[in-house]
Amino acid sequence: MMRNDYITASLLVVSPSAEPYSLFGHCALRLQCPDHNMDYCFTFETPTDAKGLYSFFRGHAKGGFAAAPTTAYLDYYRQAGRGVEQHLLNLTPKEKLMLWQQADKEIVKGDSYRYNYLHAQCASMVIDLITSVLPAPIRYNQIPTQVDGSFRDQMLTESVPYPWSRFFWQTIMGPAGDELGPFEHKLTPRTLPEVWRQANLVDTDRHLISGNAETLTATASRHSSTIWARLLSPTGVFTMLLILVVVITIGQWYWGWRVLPILTDSLLLVVYTLLALALTALVLLSDLEATQWNWYLLVFNPLPLLLWAFRRKWLPTICAALVVAILILLVLTPFVAQLDLPHALFMATLGIRAASLNRRKIFTWNLKTLKPQTI
Repeated sequence: MMRNDYITASLLVVSPSAEPYSLFGHCALRLQCPDHNMDYCFTFETPTDAKGLYSFFRGHAKGGFAAAPTTAYLDYYRQAGRGVEQHLLNLTPKEKLMLWQQADKEIVKGDSYRYNYLHAQCASMVIDLITSVLPAPIRYNQIPTQVDGSFRDQMLTESVPYPWSRFFWQTIMGPAGDELGPFEHKLTPRTLPEVWRQANLVDTDRHLISGNAETLTATASRHSSTIWARLLSPTGVFTMLLILVVVITIGQWYWGWRVLPILTDSLLLVVYTLLALALTALVLLSDLEATQWNWYLLVFNPLPLLLWAFRRKWLPTICAALVVAILILLVLTPFVAQLDLPHALFMATLGIRAASLNRRKIFTWNLKTLKPQTI
């Protein structure tokens, strides 16, 4: 008869980081067999290099399980300053043996899964791997609020310490992110141990996690001034940008400033063009989840640029239409989950510069003389 401690199975939870793809942290399965000096971590991953990120935004990213010695796995996250906690899984010796066999089979498959950041990521795949060896379904007794809501609710809760990651996901996650979706797919590395510690198998009192969490590597402390953190957040940055643009616009009309308005408009045009192309590609060309529609596409799309390129005299109408689109989204901001304050501040900045083209006359700039010329 196999001893209960012949194999030890644990859930490893890695703390989040500021990168958008690490916003929710990471989790892995640790399997140990001291009798044979074996200690490995099985982790579901997808490439995050340039090619991997391109595949992600195309919606074609592949993922799969990989195995690494636990010492190497922990060293990697220790050097990155990210904490790792271990939670002991309450499994029978037979279940732990079956789990190791199943994990080995997943390694052989390689990157055979289509990565889906809503439905097929590290947490959901580890859950599927563990539940595949359980004799009965799981009964969930306590459900955290953010897991009981939509995918966007989950993202907004997890992203509080990382406002720029929140800004990124709010930019690309369209209305599909407001769907409720399957409960287990919304469990994150942070919430999974909390939920599983209270859960038990149907018709039994056996909980899935036993004992207290053990810290294997500590999270590096990050000392940052609260004032600076707020100033450098999306809301802080776009507020300062809006104030700057208001001052430049006033200076243009009342004090005859010339160079600053040109530089400002040029910079905003470059940013607008990049955002318009990126959002259009996501909506029309990508299979990435929750990008089938995007509210910001009403403002950030290539149509104004194309019309201006071929019909320069349409500039007044183009600017007026852009201002109207911005006003519509600003009015809808309190009522649409995707629309938020940082984006509203940036759109207001664009709207002021577009509206400034028509005070008494519509004009464009003569780059040789740095003087306005009417059209």
